[in-house]
Amino acid sequence: MKRKTIGVFLAGDDDQMQGEFLLGVKQGSERLNCNIVSFHSLINRAIHDSNVKLADSVINGECSVFFGFDYSQLDAAVIMGDTFISQDIKDRIIEKANEINLPVIDVDDFDGRCYCIGYDDSSGMEIVVRHVVEDHGCRKVNFISGFKGNRQSEERIEAYKKVLADNGIPIEDSRIGYGHFYSKAKDVIKEMLEKDGLPEAVICANDTMALMVISYLSSQGCSVPEDCIVTGFDGTREGQAYHPALTSVKRAIFESGVKAVEVAMDIINGKKVEKNMSIGPVLVKNQSCGCRESDINPFDRMYYLMDDKVNKRKLFNANLIDMTRDFANDIDIWSMIDTAFNYAGFFEAPEMTFFICDEEKEQNILLNKEEQNVPDSKIYSDSFSAIKWTRGDEETRRQAVRFSNDNFLRSRFICPEDDKPFFVGLIPMYYNERIIGFLSLDETYCVSELPLLCTWIVNICSAIGNQCLKSEMELLIRKLDNMYVKDSLTNLYNRFGLHREASQLLKNAARDRHPVYALGIDLDELKKINDENGHEAGDNAILQVSNAMRYAAHNGEILSRIGGDEYFVIGYCDNEAQPEEFISRVHEFLQKYNASNKLPYKIDCSCGAYVSDPNEDDLERIMRIADINMYKVKTGKKSEKARNAEKYNKSVQEGCGSDAEV
Repeated sequence: MKRKTIGVFLAGDDDQMQGEFLLGVKQGSERLNCNIVSFHSLINRAIHDSNVKLADSVINGECSVFFGFDYSQLDAAVIMGDTFISQDIKDRIIEKANEINLPVIDVDDFDGRCYCIGYDDSSGMEIVVRHVVEDHGCRKVNFISGFKGNRQSEERIEAYKKVLADNGIPIEDSRIGYGHFYSKAKDVIKEMLEKDGLPEAVICANDTMALMVISYLSSQGCSVPEDCIVTGFDGTREGQAYHPALTSVKRAIFESGVKAVEVAMDIINGKKVEKNMSIGPVLVKNQSCGCRESDINPFDRMYYLMDDKVNKRKLFNANLIDMTRDFANDIDIWSMIDTAFNYAGFFEAPEMTFFICDEEKEQNILLNKEEQNVPDSKIYSDSFSAIKWTRGDEETRRQAVRFSNDNFLRSRFICPEDDKPFFVGLIPMYYNERIIGFLSLDETYCVSELPLLCTWIVNICSAIGNQCLKSEMELLIRKLDNMYVKDSLTNLYNRFGLHREASQLLKNAARDRHPVYALGIDLDELKKINDENGHEAGDNAILQVSNAMRYAAHNGEILSRIGGDEYFVIGYCDNEAQPEEFISRVHEFLQKYNASNKLPYKIDCSCGAYVSDPNEDDLERIMRIADINMYKVKTGKKSEKARNAEKYNKSVQEGCGSDAEV
């Protein structure tokens, strides 16, 4: 049977949340023999819910990996709905899945449109509050939650209120605060102490805030748990390594990853599945409530648990600094990615591949997606350049990949015939409003270091984006310069461009004591062509003379159109015959053009040459002499034409000329 493929959609870089969840997904996929493609954005809702205003370009860039692919390549979708930057992102994913009847399992965010697996935070919070109130007998209990209005924050407050009500303890609003899941908890506990004094216990909605509270209480001379019990929520490694070690509630995050894969496969296989499911938490009794005595020197425990992580971060910071410094020597996207790969070994992944959008890649210009309503099928360009790094292989592999939205995932990542299920993560790459592409890698080797991986990618994207902006600016400067110094019809230099380029040529010629030659060229009978055939024919005549000049130029000559029908050429003169050879090739081109096109008008020009002394640097004088010589040729043409006309008229009058002679 063909191996099934489950897409996992989530956001954020918390290794104890998204990381543990992905490890659970990995275990479930191996046991049930299914492929996993993880669409992994980097910024989650907690950041978005704070006072930081994210630009639309950031939101679009973060979500590009969610919407750039055809969902029909998946057999089921698992989403961590509460992690997405906004509800709109979640709604778009669910709507896209529903359009093709793709089953969706939503983890940690109950939604009537999906199968849902919840963590039952209410009972989890209730467990720890009951432990503090009923087991430890505390009645003066404060509660610090996350963001006001956040679903998880309000659910945990309701659990706190319920336990207090069950035990006949009055609910006082002054004992409830919002610490934003982070350092604001210090401000909240400070305000609580100033208003109501020291409580018997402080219950926090996550471990981070609990650690902040313990730190502040210690600074005020209060001992935990002797003077005040403090508890957290999440059961983080940092909380267990702290002294006193935190009493907390650990959510079944790893187990929910396993469960999500099981539910997805049951749905795919047609089994009946409950619409809403919950996984209960576990109370971790520890030192901060007094339930466990210290069995090891706290500093030793902290060292053993944190030393490896601290050392990894030190090494990562050193590598990041070196990589950023190395980027300064890179001149294009590809060399920057090669530089990034020099530091990819830190993450211990067996391989990783950058897929870079091919929009004008030769000029390092990236796809601009600033518009708000870009169709999903157009988020990425029609092709990618794939640059692959493999551990132990010093040579990176680069290849162009034609992108086809309807089979890209299966053709590039999903290999049903492999011995083991495929577990690949796709991480967005963008800079401002520019979509760079995405990084693919086996997330197994990176989930424990997601914050560092995300930091690494952001730095790479920033370097690539800056390089592309620089290339764009240089391209724009070249375009503006061309508008200033080039003739729009012929793309030859105009008078401004001629003076700039020719002045430098004359300086070099004087330095090298090398003679130069100049040609004055004038299109013959432009007015007649315009009057008899229209200005479109006149423009064509002007253009063909410029083409003839390009055809004739063999030695880097400077070619210019300095007026309506006037041209000028200047270049190094290597031999006396060179000016006449140039003129001969101009006439050769025009004769062939006239013969092959058989237009109702003839295109021709008059050319005058001048070879200057090496020390001559007066461009206007050189142009004037070349122009005088050109007019001598033009006058000679007119005189010859007049003599021929006079001869013709005379022969007609005398009646002595045959048709052949005429």
